[in-house]
Amino acid sequence: MTQYSPDLFTDPDQAIPAQMSKSHAVERKSASRGSISCGSISCGPISRGEKAGKGDSTLARLKERVARIERGRLPAGERIAPLTTGFAEIDKTLAENEEAGLAAGAMHGIAGPGGQALLLGLIKRLMARDPRPVLWAVPWAAPDVLYGPGLAQAGVMTDRLIVTRARKPAEMLWGMEEGLRSGALAAVVGEPEGRLTLTASRRLQLAAETGGSFGFLLSAQDDAVSPSALHSRWRAEPLPSDISTDGHVDRKMRFSLLRHRAGITGRWEMTV
Repeated sequence: MTQYSPDLFTDPDQAIPAQMSKSHAVERKSASRGSISCGSISCGPISRGEKAGKGDSTLARLKERVARIERGRLPAGERIAPLTTGFAEIDKTLAENEEAGLAAGAMHGIAGPGGQALLLGLIKRLMARDPRPVLWAVPWAAPDVLYGPGLAQAGVMTDRLIVTRARKPAEMLWGMEEGLRSGALAAVVGEPEGRLTLTASRRLQLAAETGGSFGFLLSAQDDAVSPSALHSRWRAEPLPSDISTDGHVDRKMRFSLLRHRAGITGRWEMTV
């Protein structure tokens, strides 16, 4: 089980998920102020009429208020549209299963030697429709550093790209969680070192659901995020290119959908 260092968290209760503060588990009724305390959330006063016999309606209002807080910066009822891949056959398969693309508010794993190419295409499409920045987290000692001119050539708007370098895996995961939960980012990308635990993937998925942003985990290893709580897992790999008699080169890729919460799987060979 992944354990996060307590000094990395603003709230000590977030350091170890299993250790919950009693104030978050028990609602305390204050006789002196006539209010209900929900942990660190101020829930407001209760009128005498509500004290007398309107407990159900009060509880409903409290639940609605907590739900608004958990939705982060997304207005009530707003749903971010799924992100299409740009490949007609893949998008058609997803649409046939009531998935019009990659779901927002969810984590998606991308692996394989062609994973970065697939991810850059998705980030390019996302930036074209969403003005919010994208956070990209990499290890401090990562051998491959993101190259600005290359990203720009791939269509990524580097002026809206925030790159962070973490010295420890726990620091990277904490930064990704905070970014996903904030709702202020279009997407959060992470390149974790080694294999991600089920607990860590579940925390990232919950953070993405809270903030409504897209989350991506990029790894060259197929098993880096398996087993996991991710919404979907993809693999991308290059195939031999086709060269025509006039010297034109058609680059080809194979994309595989390994796992999806809707039970979808597939494999496609595409010219990119």
